[in-house]
Amino acid sequence: MDHGWPEAEHGGGAHVFRPRPLTARTAALLCAALLVVSIASASRGLLWLAAVPFLFFVQCFQRVVVDGGRARRTGLRAVDLDLATARVRATGRPWWIELFFLGRCFELRDADGRGLLLESWLWSRATRDALAALVPPAPDGNAETPRS
Repeated sequence: MDHGWPEAEHGGGAHVFRPRPLTARTAALLCAALLVVSIASASRGLLWLAAVPFLFFVQCFQRVVVDGGRARRTGLRAVDLDLATARVRATGRPWWIELFFLGRCFELRDADGRGLLLESWLWSRATRDALAALVPPAPDGNAETPRS
């Protein structure tokens, strides 16, 4: 159940963060409904519409594993991020701005240029805040103002 807290599991010293379960349930329900309507109406056009919530549902199978000084995102866009050199590049926007108006999502980027992007429609604010808290503050001379 989505209570606004990070969906974290603790196992062997690692923290595992998972996307919002509400997003997965909503996407699966909408996809199934569009498939039923497509079959009932014998319309192939609705199959294309059912693909959109299906793709949202598929993204819900990814996870972020934080173990020591590394954060690994598994799933469709895998990344291995060094938290010791990572900085918050963007703080994110509300989900509807990110989704419909191409707003910037939460972004961490390490010294090697690898980036971890967390969309607000998929990852809860508490999860994004928990990951941002793991990043050390920027040195005074190199402080970069995160974009929203």
